[in-house]
Amino acid sequence: MSEHKEEQAKGKHPSIPLDVNIQMLECLDKGKRQVDIGADLHLPTSTICTVLENKDMIRTSKTTSTAFFGQEDHPLQVLRS
Repeated sequence: MSEHKEEQAKGKHPSIPLDVNIQMLECLDKGKRQVDIGADLHLPTSTICTVLENKDMIRTSKTTSTAFFGQEDHPLQVLRS
């Protein structure tokens, strides 16, 4: 059994960093399709939908974290193409 399958069997899911969620929302705002973003990041479409459903909370977290830690740019080349 691969590591990924073992992690899923134990009920553990990898967390997606805040900057990746922000990049996903920016791509969705620009009109990129959820299925395309999921394919680029190797994530299921349902994960992209969940990020979209929680967009207000994610954007609030971004505002809070950048105010506390300072502005940092973490470009994701996969989503920018």
